[in-house]
Amino acid sequence: MNAPKSVEQIVSEASNFDHAANIPLNMALRTAQNMISQAANYERDGNLQDAYLFLYRHADFFFTHISKHPDAKKQEYKPQMARARDDVKADLSRMEALKPDITTRWNKYQDAVKRRDAIRTQQPAGSTKSGTPPPPQESLVLSAGEHKDIALQLANRELRRRRKDPRDDNAVMDDLSRGIQDLGRRIDAPRQSSHSRSTSQVSAAYHYPAVPSGHGSVQSPSAPFAPSRPPKSDLPTYGVPPPLPSKPDHSFTSPPPLPSKSSGPAPPPKQDLSSTQNYQFQPAAYTENGTPLRTLFLPTALRTSFTTLAQSNTTANLETCGILCGTLISSALFISHLVIPDQTSTSDTCETTELGETELFDYVDNEGLMVCGWIHTHPSQTCFLSSRDLHTSVGYQVMLPESVAIVCAPSKSPDHGIFRLTDPPGKEAILNCHKTGLFHPHDEGNLYTDALRPGHVSELAGLQFQVVDLRRDKK
Repeated sequence: MNAPKSVEQIVSEASNFDHAANIPLNMALRTAQNMISQAANYERDGNLQDAYLFLYRHADFFFTHISKHPDAKKQEYKPQMARARDDVKADLSRMEALKPDITTRWNKYQDAVKRRDAIRTQQPAGSTKSGTPPPPQESLVLSAGEHKDIALQLANRELRRRRKDPRDDNAVMDDLSRGIQDLGRRIDAPRQSSHSRSTSQVSAAYHYPAVPSGHGSVQSPSAPFAPSRPPKSDLPTYGVPPPLPSKPDHSFTSPPPLPSKSSGPAPPPKQDLSSTQNYQFQPAAYTENGTPLRTLFLPTALRTSFTTLAQSNTTANLETCGILCGTLISSALFISHLVIPDQTSTSDTCETTELGETELFDYVDNEGLMVCGWIHTHPSQTCFLSSRDLHTSVGYQVMLPESVAIVCAPSKSPDHGIFRLTDPPGKEAILNCHKTGLFHPHDEGNLYTDALRPGHVSELAGLQFQVVDLRRDKK
C-alpha cells in the first residue's frame, strides 16, 4: 500500500475522472454500480483509502453527470434513478464512518515523517545513520507475473467465502499459508543450493579418508602434492587393504569459478510471507496516457468453456456473446463468472435483448460482481474488433478501464484475441464517433491493442469460475 493520504488528497484524486458525458444513461448507471462494487471490495481488503476514493467518485459522478443526464427524468429509468439516489446517501454515511480512521493514519504518518526529518537535521554531514522511517507498508506488494500461485490461492479462498463454502476456514487459510511458504522456499532455494555447493567444496578440502593409526600419515592441506602410499609391510592385517587416500582437493586455494553467462540475476532476499495477511498486486501495465491498469486475471479454461457452449451457434454461422464478471481482490481483478445473457444473433452481430440486459445486471448486482468486459465469437471471420465491436467495447471501458474484449474465431488462426481500446486515441475517438450504419470505417488508426502480450491481462490456470446461462433459447 502506498503512503497514507489525507482526505483532501483522496478527494482531489477521486475528482480526476473522465465522466464521458455523452454516454447513454444505462451505461452511466452501470458505471456507477461498478464504482460501488470497487469501494466495497477495497474496504473488505482493508484498503480504506481507495474505498473512500470510489465512494466519493460515485457520489460525484451521480451529482455531476447522472442526475443531469437528458434521460434522467424518463419514466423507464425511474426505478434505477431512485436506487442510485439511495446509493449516494449510503456513500455519504459510509465516508463519514471511514474518515476518522483515514485521518488517524494520515496524522500518524505525518508525525513519523517529522520525527525522521528532525533526526536527519541533527545528524552530522556525511552521516549514514538512518533516521526514524515512515510507518511500514501495510501490504506486501506482489507482481502478478511472478506470483500467480499466490494469486490463485487468494482468489479461490475469497470465492469460496462468497459462495459460503462449507469447507473449514482454517483449512482454507492453511492452503494459503502453505502456498506462501512454498513461494518463500522457492525464492530462497537458489541461495541454499549455492551455499550447499560452497560448503561441500570447502569440506572436501579438509576431510580425507581415515588411515589406520601408526600406518602412514596425512599431508597437511597446504601440501602441494598427494600423500604417499603406506609401504606394504606396514599394512594392517585385515583381509583387504584400505583404499588409497583421495587426492587432496586444492579448490580452496583457487579463485571461485566465474558465473555462467546464462545464469539469471541473484534471487531476491527471502521475505517472511507467511506472517503477512494483506497483499496488493502492483499495476501490470499502463494506458497510452500513462494511467495504471490493474491486473486482470482470466481463467485459462474460460475460452474453451465458452466456445463449447457456443458450438451450435458457430456451426449455424451465428455469433454468441457472453459477459465477463468478476471481483476485486488485493488490487487485482479476477474473472469469476461468465454470464450468457438472453440474446439475438446473426452471422455478424450479437445483441443482448432488453429483457436479457435487465436480467444480466440484476444478477450482477445481486451477486456483488463487477462487469469486466465481454467475449464473443466470429464464426466465419478472422480475429479482430469490427467497428460495431469497438462501439460495444468502449461502453465497458467507460465502466471499468481494465475491461477487455475477447474475440474467438474458431475457424481461423489465430483463433482468439484479447483486446482493449487504446487511450488515446481509441477510446476518445469511438466515444466521439457519430457515424451511422451497422459497420462503418473510422478515420483514426491504432484504435485498439492486445491486452495480453504485453498488457494487463494474465491467464491463470486453476482459477475457479462459474458459467451462468440466462438465455431463453439455449441451442
